[in-house]
Amino acid sequence: MKTQPFEHQIKASKFHLQRYSSADYSEQGTGKTWVAINVIEKRIEAGQIKRALIVCPASILHVWESEIEKHSSFLTFTLLRGSQRMEIFKEVDTHCYIISYDSLTSDIVKLAVRKCQQVIFDEVHKAKNIRAKRTRLALALARKIPYRLQMSGTPWPNSLEDIFSLFLILDRGATFGTNYYRFLERYFYARPIPRTRIKRYIAKPILKHILKKALQGKAIRYLKDTLRDIPPKIYQTIPVDLSPAQRKYYRQLSHDLPIEEFSFELPPNILAKYEKLQQIASGFLYLDNQLVELDNPKAQALLDLLPNVLAGGKKAVIACKYRYEIELLKSLLKGYHPLVLDGTTTNKGKVCNKFQTDPTHQVLIMQVGCGIGVTLTAADTMIFLSNTFNYADRYQSEDRIHRAGQRSRRVLYIDIIAKDTIDERILRILRKKKQRIEDTLDNQQM
Repeated sequence: MKTQPFEHQIKASKFHLQRYSSADYSEQGTGKTWVAINVIEKRIEAGQIKRALIVCPASILHVWESEIEKHSSFLTFTLLRGSQRMEIFKEVDTHCYIISYDSLTSDIVKLAVRKCQQVIFDEVHKAKNIRAKRTRLALALARKIPYRLQMSGTPWPNSLEDIFSLFLILDRGATFGTNYYRFLERYFYARPIPRTRIKRYIAKPILKHILKKALQGKAIRYLKDTLRDIPPKIYQTIPVDLSPAQRKYYRQLSHDLPIEEFSFELPPNILAKYEKLQQIASGFLYLDNQLVELDNPKAQALLDLLPNVLAGGKKAVIACKYRYEIELLKSLLKGYHPLVLDGTTTNKGKVCNKFQTDPTHQVLIMQVGCGIGVTLTAADTMIFLSNTFNYADRYQSEDRIHRAGQRSRRVLYIDIIAKDTIDERILRILRKKKQRIEDTLDNQQM
C-alpha cells in the first residue's frame, strides 16, 4: 500500500485475512475502503486470489476508483457499467472489477464466479431486501465466490428482518438458515395491521441475543470517537459522473474556458462564465434568465449517503451555494424535516436552537457563507454539494460544527463533486489555500 494505515486498519485487515467471509460494520469515516483494498492486495500477493469483484452503489463507483489510485501500490481496475459492461468484463483482464448492484446480471454473475475469487459488497444493506433482484444476484455471487467481505456503517437500518439476507451472504445460511419465511416464523411475532392484509413483524427477545453471539468472530466494528489515532477532522470526496444532458451543456459552454486556468482571482466577468459551469455541475442552468433543470447525480449520491450518516439519530449539515439547490433539497429531504439557514433567514438563532435541541430535525441545509457566528454542533458531519469561490466561506462553514460544544471527538466533511468538471478545480484551490494558511501559521510563534 502507498499510504500509511491507522492502527485499527491494520487490526481490521488481519481480522478479514484470517477468514473466508467477514463483515466490517465500522462507522462512516473510519477507513473501511483502505482495509478492503489492503485485503485484496495481500491475497493477490499470497497467491490466494487473482481477481476481485467490488459491488457498490452506483453513486460511489468513482470513490472506489479514486481510493484504489490513492492507496494501492499495484492494483489495476476496470469499471463495469453501461450497455457494454459484459463485453468489457469478458475482454479486460485486471485485478479489480467495480460494478454497481443495479448493473449486476445473471450473465455477469456466472462470469464473475469463474474469473473472481474475492467479492467485496460495499454498502451491503443495499442487498437487504430478499425479494429484490439485486439481492438474489448478490447471493448468487456469495454462494460461489470463496472470499467474501461485506461493508456497511448501517447494516440493518430499518428492521432486524434485514439481517437475513446479510447473514446469508456472510455465512451462507449457517446462522439463520436459507429459508426467509422459516426465519420470520422462528424469530418474529407476526402482528396484523388493522384494516389491511399486511403483517408487521416484531423481533422476539431471543433474536438480539443470537445476533450478538453470531457476529462474534464474523464481524468487526469501529466508531470514530473510540479511535485515538485518526485526526479530529476527516475529509472525504465522492465524485459522480455528469448525466448525458449535463455533459452536453457543459461541453458547449466550456469550449473557451480552460479549467486549468480557472482561479478565484479572475475578473468578475470571466468568473461569471465559469459560474455557468458550476451551475451545470449542480443540476441546473440559467440561460437568458430562463431556468433549465437538468439531472442531478450529486443529489442522488446525497440520498444514497444520508442513511449511513444519520444512523442512530445523528444529524448532518448540508452546505451548498445556490438557492436552486436549497429548494431542491427541501423537497428531496422532507422526510428528515430539514431546517434552512440562508440569506433569507430572519431568525438564525431560533433555527439553530431548534436544530441543536429538537431530535426530529436531523438535517440543516445551509447556504455556504451564511452561517457566520452560529453553532451547529449537534451535527458531526457536514456535506458540501457546492462551494463558493471564497476560502473564507468554506472555512467559516466548516467551523460551524467544529467548535466548543461539539460532543463528538471527530467531525467528518464530505464533498460530493462532479467528476472532470470545475468542481474538482474549486476543491483543489480551496485545499491549497487551506494548506498555505496552515503552513504560514505553523511557522509563527504563538
